[in-house]
Amino acid sequence: MTSLAFTSSAQVLSISSAYGVNLTGNERTWDCPTFDVSKLEREIKRVEDLGLKAVRLPISFRYHLKSDPDFGKKLRRLLRSCAKVKIELILANFDHQLSEEHLEEGTFQIIDQWMAVLDILPKNTKGVFLEIVNEPTISPSSWYKASMSILSEIRKRNNEISIIVGASNANSMFELSRMKPYPFKNLIYTFHYYEPYIFTHQGTSWTGDQHATVGIPYPYDEEMMPVMNTKVKGTSGEVNFRDYDKTGNIVAVEDKISQIFNWAKTHDVIIWCTEYGVTENADRESRINYLNDVSQILRKYSIPSFLWEWEGNFGVKEIMNLSNK
Repeated sequence: MTSLAFTSSAQVLSISSAYGVNLTGNERTWDCPTFDVSKLEREIKRVEDLGLKAVRLPISFRYHLKSDPDFGKKLRRLLRSCAKVKIELILANFDHQLSEEHLEEGTFQIIDQWMAVLDILPKNTKGVFLEIVNEPTISPSSWYKASMSILSEIRKRNNEISIIVGASNANSMFELSRMKPYPFKNLIYTFHYYEPYIFTHQGTSWTGDQHATVGIPYPYDEEMMPVMNTKVKGTSGEVNFRDYDKTGNIVAVEDKISQIFNWAKTHDVIIWCTEYGVTENADRESRINYLNDVSQILRKYSIPSFLWEWEGNFGVKEIMNLSNK
């Protein structure tokens, strides 16, 4: 049995309830990433050793298809490696640049990218999943129009491969709960879970002043709460900070996740949570508490889940010690 022991605490991150993990890096075009198959294979072997079943691979197809003439060969090698260790692989389309201003053009570009990927994939695509767009931010109506076109074109080429699709507002579970399922078979609906953001995104520069307060514990503990950062005043973070006693606990986690579970049950569709996590700006014990609580609730509702992320500013790799017992 594989277990994870933390060096500085008796607490353990119980990721056995997670289905998989995100291996990030190939979506970060600002770093000019190289599609390093050897490194991916090493990390996938570690993931398999942990007992996880799948890897979600964020990729900028826009970048790699153009910049790397060997991308197709490398991707096929990775697929063979995943099949060898029986790890399922989600190919998630990041950096898609879909916008309201260039909706039609952007949709066509995404379709072209997926057609190129389908040309690369082998005939047997068992264990491979296509996530058409990560975290669309256009309006719900525009996203439905664009996603219908993307799904239709993929299905014309491959009627069997599993496709993952989420809602607008960055794969919001709340937007998903308002959606009507698509008229296609073999779809998996996804949502991302980072609630409450005031905890999971504390101190993250890219989310603005609303998350400037750091030292926020999980679960909520009045005696451990920091003083609100003055930068937060006047932003939505002020209200979220005030209400954290109601949102920073497992009861609130279950309340939200149960709602999307009920939506999926009503429509008889499959749902996955392809991202959940917390920034390393939070203290280690709080991170463990939070990830364990979210994992527990997702497991309770039989929702396959993917930690965000293996390495990076939300990374779980550096806070755990792998030991085989």
